[in-house]
Amino acid sequence: MKTDLSLVSAVPAAVEDPVASAMLADWLHEYAQRDRSQSLDQWLAEMIERRAAMAREQALREAVEIIGYIDDGHVLHDDLRQHRRKGKSRSSWIAQKVESVAEWAQADPADIAAVLALLTGGRRDGAPDYATDGDWALRLPRKKTEPFVWNDVSRIDVATLIEQCARSGSAQDVLDQAGRGLLGDAADRLLADHPQARQLVQDYLEGRLDPALRNGMQATLASATALAARRGLLGAEVLEFVQGDTVMPGWFAHQTWLGTERMRVLHDLGSGRLDADEALDQLADHTTAMSTKALKEVCGRVGGKIGEKLAGMVPWIGPFLSPVGRKVGCWLGDKVGEFAGGKVGQAISKGVSYVKNTAQKVVSAVGNAVSSAASYVSSKVFSVVSSVASFFGF
Repeated sequence: MKTDLSLVSAVPAAVEDPVASAMLADWLHEYAQRDRSQSLDQWLAEMIERRAAMAREQALREAVEIIGYIDDGHVLHDDLRQHRRKGKSRSSWIAQKVESVAEWAQADPADIAAVLALLTGGRRDGAPDYATDGDWALRLPRKKTEPFVWNDVSRIDVATLIEQCARSGSAQDVLDQAGRGLLGDAADRLLADHPQARQLVQDYLEGRLDPALRNGMQATLASATALAARRGLLGAEVLEFVQGDTVMPGWFAHQTWLGTERMRVLHDLGSGRLDADEALDQLADHTTAMSTKALKEVCGRVGGKIGEKLAGMVPWIGPFLSPVGRKVGCWLGDKVGEFAGGKVGQAISKGVSYVKNTAQKVVSAVGNAVSSAASYVSSKVFSVVSSVASFFGF
């Protein structure tokens, strides 16, 4: 099924359905109370089977995919952070991953790099907040540009472009967060009678939660969000979007990981552990790691010889580029902040306000970094029915 971005708004407005918020709170409460002698995949499969009225085999597949996606995201992020602690650049890590995925997918690294640039930098470029879908789509140039070239000399230059996309995309997410009223008290009250669940969220945001519990909490939230979306609780546009064949369970894990990790960084900023530049740097690492995960996920769905199948990749790439994904991720992040309540929630609000000006400067400085990647992908499938250009409304 071809994903149609014209169905969704370019504005990731907050989801306000109180039933969806209550569902997240309920799943968090169940997770905090669960018997930890039972494996996470079996427990989560039971939750999905019971709450989503899904066959057990299918529920287990969904649970395993979501948990695996969350786990892989943290592994990639930790690997990137270790790489940088050794004094190496983010761009050199990106170059290594591009080549690794290209070898695994039997593809030209230039093709892989172009797709990663799209996945990493799927953000508006100078478009107003209420832009049309065409404006949101990075204002791709109508004329063809010179394609990427990947060799020993150019590989870092191309990786640096992708890095710029990550910085700009992360900064734009923060600006979107700052554009909404953050941390109302409705969600705060939902965990008032569930102190264990509230403590779980607070420990996560303050960096005290064991990694296994952190990953399980994020997987639980992703599963609850998938159910809320399928029930239409996140709005008609999200429902219509996820009814397509191309939104896999891992997509919800992707948005959950980014949304909740963003809140944790903003909390550290608001509590004085980070300054604005450090916070944006960490957010760029998050975007880079998860875009790399999405890249391999998409390539795996499409199969080998990526260069010959770029047109077929379009429906799989679309969910990660669509504003609906950012809408779901921002909503999840907001709810986690609200569930924490008290001083933790206040620190997040401060973090958003502290980083706003710096984020605006980053977005402005990067400019059209992703345009050459987008043009390259478009030119590769120009003569095919399902081209990237037509997909973006050109």
